[in-house]
Amino acid sequence: MPGSARDLMTEALDLLRGGHAQEGIETLQRTIAAQPDLIEAWGHLAAQMIAARRHEEAIACYEQVLRVEPHNVEARWRIGDRLLRLGRLDEAEARYRSARDDDPACHDARCGVTYVEWLRKNVGQVGNLPDEATSPAQAVAPPPDDEAIRERRDENLTRAREHFQRGDARLTSLPTHLHIETTTRCNAACITCVKAYVSYEAEDLRPEVFERIERDLLPAMHYVNLTGLGEPLLGRGFDRFFDEAVRQGTRVQLVTNATALSMARLERFARRPTDLAASIDGATRDTFESIRRGSRFDGVIETLRLYKKMRDVYLEAGSKLWINFVALRRNIEELPALVDLAAELGAELIVVIDFATGAAPPDVAAEHLSRYPELANRMFDEAAECARRHGIVLQLPPKYPPAAAPGEAASADRIRAMNRLLPERHRFPQRCPDPWMAAYITAGGLVYPCCGSRRAMGDLNRQAFAEIWNGPRYRRFRRRIRSFLPPLECRRCTLFWGINAGNPGVVQGREGMLVKLLYAAEESARRFVRRFLNPWRRMA
Repeated sequence: MPGSARDLMTEALDLLRGGHAQEGIETLQRTIAAQPDLIEAWGHLAAQMIAARRHEEAIACYEQVLRVEPHNVEARWRIGDRLLRLGRLDEAEARYRSARDDDPACHDARCGVTYVEWLRKNVGQVGNLPDEATSPAQAVAPPPDDEAIRERRDENLTRAREHFQRGDARLTSLPTHLHIETTTRCNAACITCVKAYVSYEAEDLRPEVFERIERDLLPAMHYVNLTGLGEPLLGRGFDRFFDEAVRQGTRVQLVTNATALSMARLERFARRPTDLAASIDGATRDTFESIRRGSRFDGVIETLRLYKKMRDVYLEAGSKLWINFVALRRNIEELPALVDLAAELGAELIVVIDFATGAAPPDVAAEHLSRYPELANRMFDEAAECARRHGIVLQLPPKYPPAAAPGEAASADRIRAMNRLLPERHRFPQRCPDPWMAAYITAGGLVYPCCGSRRAMGDLNRQAFAEIWNGPRYRRFRRRIRSFLPPLECRRCTLFWGINAGNPGVVQGREGMLVKLLYAAEESARRFVRRFLNPWRRMA
């Protein structure tokens, strides 16, 4: 590439990353004028045309790529995506089939054909897909373009952040992010989940609870996560809840095992601002299915390939795919391969979650990575390098401290760490924002401070949310989480935004004997209450 074209290309990408779209496009055009055969520049220009909904011009860019490389498979299926987006199904299918003929292993071309066939079967030959409801899945009102609503949300976000920074117990803001449990049902029995080991009552979100949320909270929300202790897509009212959140202009998140993702739902999510997090705990069939019992690896991956295709078609909608990976001994060596798989699926983010042993039997609990710190840390490093190459954000828990070798005498530092009386200063790597900026609402209407706590703050069946949000339980919780003795569930938290940054074992190693004794006393008191006082209260 000539030096001038190379410099222009770098300048254009810097402008685009900085949010200067028009200047970036103009610089790309100058780059192409300097070197018309530069395929990368044509590809970046096509992406900008797609973002501006100038699909015909994007097609022209990809045709220029084919002029330089007539057998470029990616350019052909990307033209198919644009043609499909314009409702020209026959032409789109021809491009997909051409790409598939040249490369039978091309998932994008194969999934494109599948999507075209589904559209024909379900909605017939359609016109311009973005501007009309093409199927029942698309009968969702567009989000409101209301300046007053946006200002209210932004003001609420600003006040919530200020309260969080100060550590206020009483707030003048509402949460900015809601977790809403659409159901407690689940169709899997994952070995990393408590549902695999204990019985539970299946319950769907009550309509009257959602009506309160819809009226009092959705207008102030930036994000709504329709996920709880269950597979959210199994909830009887899920589609209604999703549609209403979208109608209010809220970005929707959900965590799913991807087994109940129909084509209609995939299309619905791809065409609306949705962050879909798929749980994938292995990069091979055997490992995945040994952990996520009840799920089929091949079916999940094929579903997510179809989702990638739909997100490519409706690129300007901004829907995203995340991957959640619960790390333990049997799957940690597959983490780098999972990053490669995530890149193939078009994922933007991978969250590696420390295994919370909880109710797991001893043989499963023994797979916790604190027993294999050197292996875990090495795999973290390899996966991080792989993610860097692919341009994927990889969220890792803090590294595990090295274990003493068998027969090795403990060092003086290790002895002091194990026997210190007082906790280390600043033992928590960060502060958790959830008690100030989020709330978790169960299917039955109980309000919890986050998805990792089962400490009820109130009940929406009997109280208004504002009363719960600034009630005495919430205020005590906010004070305690900033203290040297946070709540028990926070001590064990494996969420990457929590006080442990995703690795509670590392933090517990810094807490000292006094803190351990206080937590042990609190555990004993809670067991006493559960065993003796709660049955007495029920009889009374």
